[in-house]
Amino acid sequence: MRAVAPPRLLAGEQGAAVVLTLVLLATLTSGSVIWMTRELSSTVAARTLALEVAHQSARAGAQQLDESALRTRGEVRVDVRAAEEAVVAEVASARESLDAGDPFTLELVGLAVDGARVTTEIEVRGAGAPVTVTGRAWVLAEGDR
Repeated sequence: MRAVAPPRLLAGEQGAAVVLTLVLLATLTSGSVIWMTRELSSTVAARTLALEVAHQSARAGAQQLDESALRTRGEVRVDVRAAEEAVVAEVASARESLDAGDPFTLELVGLAVDGARVTTEIEVRGAGAPVTVTGRAWVLAEGDR
């Protein structure tokens, strides 16, 4: 007597698992690429914003010349108090210029005035990890470059 083989449960489904695997792989890969592109774009935008604000605020601070030191001693220096006020005002202006829907917040995290040099550090948040950028500006005596 011959033994009857049990019927195969997936008898007409050869290759279906391969097709399903390929579709899932393509979906996950494209989703990952879209997510990475979005994150990279957001990080680049945050770094650009931080760089612009850091340089502009440092420049605004460096423009605050100490006129008395220049006139009495011929020394090119930045007025520390005026530079600090100019930097804070510039950062506040940049913060106000952000759109209401803008995901970024920016903060002045460092400010140093040393003679004719002004250094600012700006931190931008809202794009994943915070981005911190340093901007530097200095006053040059006429003819110096």
